[in-house]
Amino acid sequence: MKVAINQKAEKFIQKMQSEFAERKIPKENWIEIFSEIILSQPQTFWKEQIEKHTPEKYFLEKALKDPKLSKEITEFLRLKNLSDAPKNHAREIEV
Repeated sequence: MKVAINQKAEKFIQKMQSEFAERKIPKENWIEIFSEIILSQPQTFWKEQIEKHTPEKYFLEKALKDPKLSKEITEFLRLKNLSDAPKNHAREIEV
């Protein structure tokens, strides 16, 4: 698996690679080191990142799949649509 990273993270990894090479740390150990960096983050961090980056569309699609929520959303939109509709004002005309 390949993952794109930002420039700041890339510079950090390059700095670590230079230090690993200087200390002659075998490349096989790099996997363990970088894996430990990722795994050392608390579960709450990962959950926060997932919430932060989940598009609103996901929540809407999920809600629409739930029959109860779908009905509530539909009713809300109907009421909203009615309240936003232009009001027809009666006026008198001569015939």
